[in-house]
Amino acid sequence: AVHDMATGALLVQRHNAHGVSSVLCCAVLAVGREKRVVSGGQDGTLRSWRLADLQPLGEAQKVHDGWPILCVAVCRPLDREGRTHHRFVTSGQDACVILWELSSAEATPRPAAKVQCTSAEGRSYRLTSLAWHRGGEHTAGGVDVAWGEGRCFAGDVDGRILVWPLEDMYGAQGGGQGSLAPGRSAQSTGRLEPDAEEELRARPMRVHAVTVTDQHGTARQTIGAAVRGMAASGYEELLTVDEAGRIVSWWLVPRPKTLARAPGADGRGAEGV
Repeated sequence: AVHDMATGALLVQRHNAHGVSSVLCCAVLAVGREKRVVSGGQDGTLRSWRLADLQPLGEAQKVHDGWPILCVAVCRPLDREGRTHHRFVTSGQDACVILWELSSAEATPRPAAKVQCTSAEGRSYRLTSLAWHRGGEHTAGGVDVAWGEGRCFAGDVDGRILVWPLEDMYGAQGGGQGSLAPGRSAQSTGRLEPDAEEELRARPMRVHAVTVTDQHGTARQTIGAAVRGMAASGYEELLTVDEAGRIVSWWLVPRPKTLARAPGADGRGAEGV
């Protein structure tokens, strides 16, 4: 369903968007002059819709080996060969993350990279939320921080926050930015052939666990529950909601892999339900 942000009025809705399965996540992309919605379902399909009337675009795609698609986040577009390729990432119950590309001439997104997020010890993380932080150059705590192309953040089932740059996903797949998925030609129509994701095998990619602290940056903290929701707000803020219903605002501080709880009115950090 699409609602007016100012009034809350219902503008348009679509019943049974994923058949009898639940819609678990969705995100809005501005593709040229058109706004689109991508949705992930309990049935393991990724679907695209026109935002104005929720009419389907392109083909429904069975991804993440048919496991439920848990979260989706829109990333910074990539300009290549005179065309803008819009990008987003999805994470599924298969413990993999897929990077997708979509141009205004295409109705169906194309998979560009598929990775399995791992620790330095090779342990796989089970992701439950995703967010894109645009990065940029800013000053935090008196220290200049430059993030270039931004970062992907993710929350996992054990309450960790993880971070990595999109470039690492292309690199893990064995190519540079904009490299095509194996078995796809440069003249691809954007329609996913039955074996396309199977050819795009998941590659291990090491990611960093973020250190979280109190608002003073001194005492380390733990979230203590699965991170079920995440959103970036501004250059220095990241919001999380956990399985216990806590909403916390975190500030990014000088070291790009550190978060500090933002001070609230009571001095204990921005937290609520």
